[in-house]
Amino acid sequence: IPDPKVSIDGYEYKSGKGYNIVQYSRSVYIPIKPFLSLAGYYIAEGHVPQNGSCAFVLTQSDGQILDNMLSVINECGLSSSVHKDPRKPHIKNIFISGGIAFREYIKNEFGDNSHKKRIPRWILALEPSYLRIIYQSMWEGDGTIAGGSRAYYTVSSELSNNVQELLIKCGVPSSITHYILNRKNYYKVRELQKKTIGLSPHSRSWIEYSGLV
Repeated sequence: IPDPKVSIDGYEYKSGKGYNIVQYSRSVYIPIKPFLSLAGYYIAEGHVPQNGSCAFVLTQSDGQILDNMLSVINECGLSSSVHKDPRKPHIKNIFISGGIAFREYIKNEFGDNSHKKRIPRWILALEPSYLRIIYQSMWEGDGTIAGGSRAYYTVSSELSNNVQELLIKCGVPSSITHYILNRKNYYKVRELQKKTIGLSPHSRSWIEYSGLV
């Protein structure tokens, strides 16, 4: 059975001097697995520019992750162009096409800046095998190894909660730590090697539970 595709429907809009020209943005259909990988990269390393014709931009330094991004874009059937950052030549900006409908879809579903990034509910409702795909791409962009455990960093409170929910659904215990650095809020979601949180007398532990939360 082939994997399903994500469908982004086009829409009608008017242009021209008197807005009397009716045009249609094109629809986009992307296989779900590469789409989830691309979405993960967007959440971690992407933004939607205020001006320009591209759908969104991914930023990454030279290396394997950049190669992974370009491979996923190709699997999605999207066209792109790579440009060097004039200030830092080893940093590349990948401009990804897809049309107006795709651009608006990305903004509405995943957020248009780092503080508003999120994982939409329909993705969080998918099977764990799909959730692992998007999280792997996210972790490649904003993750690290901290104290022998994988950790994910974000400035979005909503996204930190989304990541913990995703990990729970994948059977991975985790903790969220909020801290302030240079007057900015940051959130670290750490995968726990042991099924306990912290070492203080006030530590919380995991218990067996079934039912609604």
